[in-house]
Amino acid sequence: MMRILVTALALSVVGGAARGQNSCLACHRQQEGDRGGPAHDWPTSVHFVNGIGCQDCHGGDARSDDPQIAMNPKNGFVGRPAPRDVPNFCGKCHEAVRDNYLQSAHAAMLQADPAAAPNCVTCHTAHKQQKVTLDLINERTCGRCHDYARAARLKEAMRGIENDVQAVTARERHVFLHGIATDDEQKAIFAVRNQAHRLTHVLEIQRILGALDKVRPDLDRVEARISVKEKVLEDRRREGNALLVLFFIGMIVAYATHKRLMHTASG
Repeated sequence: MMRILVTALALSVVGGAARGQNSCLACHRQQEGDRGGPAHDWPTSVHFVNGIGCQDCHGGDARSDDPQIAMNPKNGFVGRPAPRDVPNFCGKCHEAVRDNYLQSAHAAMLQADPAAAPNCVTCHTAHKQQKVTLDLINERTCGRCHDYARAARLKEAMRGIENDVQAVTARERHVFLHGIATDDEQKAIFAVRNQAHRLTHVLEIQRILGALDKVRPDLDRVEARISVKEKVLEDRRREGNALLVLFFIGMIVAYATHKRLMHTASG
């Protein structure tokens, strides 16, 4: 039941006014039936959540019910890429990740044996991608092709900067939720996280460690700016507490004055 609701939401949102009818999802869902496939997977993906439609990757005209129009190369339709072409296919949006991947041993293997080598979808999947975290580096995923030890070292090299990014993000959220603008800090943290994550595609431990050393000063600068805003927040808190104390003192003085006047009047 939940899967049906999610798919219905996909057809509603992706087929809404912003993108018009999505014939890709409608047609593929009909073809897939109950066995599942891209049209069932897509509503669970981080791409879908961010408003990316089938045509944004595969081209074509998703508004047309006519396959001759929807899948016409004249409308930009490129269909399913060959394994060797996947990095450039995904690299249309993920340029920096693609450039790092193309420097890796995985990319060299892809040119030598496209059918057996890992490309983007080997680890990220084709239609149910999730938000990337270090958990994607795990024995089940990496161990399908080789010993996990090297990948574990790479993950450990990334863990320190990831923990620091999460800590700075938590501080930024705290400041933001207390009414202080942090737009610039959010963008800077996003940039640092992306810069660190895409390094994993190079697959060279020493090179990654060296690059992380260059990333860390950027994070330190964000942390320094957040510290300034935390000081502003602390000053506001102290001012608020002082005003609250003055208010209660005023109430006590007013009450005492009232009592004294009442006592004088009654005497």
